[in-house]
Amino acid sequence: MQNFAEEVEYKPVIKGVAVGDEACNILDTLIELGIHGVDFIITGTERCQLEQSVASVKVRLGHVQPRITLNPHEMTGADCESVKHIGKALADADMVFIISCLDDACGHDATVRIADYAEGIGAGVMCLVALPSHHEGTAINGGAQEALGILQSRHSVLVLPNGILVRSIIGGITDLVTKQRFVGIDCVDLKESIFRYMDIKVGVGMASGGNRAVEATKMALASPLLAGFDVAKAQSVVVSASVGKDASMEDFAGVDRLVRENVPDSTDCTIGLYNNGETGDQFAVMLYCCDSQKYPRKALIPQLPESLENDNQADIPPFLRT
Repeated sequence: MQNFAEEVEYKPVIKGVAVGDEACNILDTLIELGIHGVDFIITGTERCQLEQSVASVKVRLGHVQPRITLNPHEMTGADCESVKHIGKALADADMVFIISCLDDACGHDATVRIADYAEGIGAGVMCLVALPSHHEGTAINGGAQEALGILQSRHSVLVLPNGILVRSIIGGITDLVTKQRFVGIDCVDLKESIFRYMDIKVGVGMASGGNRAVEATKMALASPLLAGFDVAKAQSVVVSASVGKDASMEDFAGVDRLVRENVPDSTDCTIGLYNNGETGDQFAVMLYCCDSQKYPRKALIPQLPESLENDNQADIPPFLRT
């Protein structure tokens, strides 16, 4: 019999969702690199792409029209069916990271729908978006900008210069709640300090040696990835610091002091330090600067057609049905 006097640590349920074929390639790379404590879901329109993916959960998107809506009266049966399967996969999630390249009309629409759905069921949602190149044409780029505008008005959005940084950005957050922590941040803290803000910028810094924590923090504060964003204007700053087993409170104090010197007292500062499992003395800092607080949203869960509710195969992804 379990002794309830023993402390049982809750492990948050974290999902990573790729929307669209290009994002699926990024997600497959993430799976191969490994991110601790994250379950991955791949969605797309191409059956071949889904079958070749190494993700354990695969959802083929319906023939979604180039529109952005969750109105059940405007959705086709295929649309509702796709949302139902995605909803089941996300049902128990505490945090959801959505990776999208917004590279086709279906991706524009599905990214917004999935983000709305995940936040509607109470998960912390972050959209990692890479915009298509100008070579994709005016229709794709116009739709991508429209979808991005809607996402930025509703959800936490981080626009990526490329897909290379996705591992570091997601891992910097998830490792804070899944790996051995010297100074911890729990899932509730992260929801309050990151996921309730819409505009997110990130800085990265790494250093070794005697003054490694301070030097890594200086690099993160001056990171070109911040794209000129004034850290002092952020409403919330979250620092994810990692090092090997030889971490010290002096390291933590150095990070804490330098960050607070660069932001006003009104800024909400949350700092965590965890063991990255490496044997060297490299100290890494991921700096998340958050702005534009969002407001609570009601669940946006579409009603399903009666034909789907009574379908014996409704729980089987369409492309796997016999």
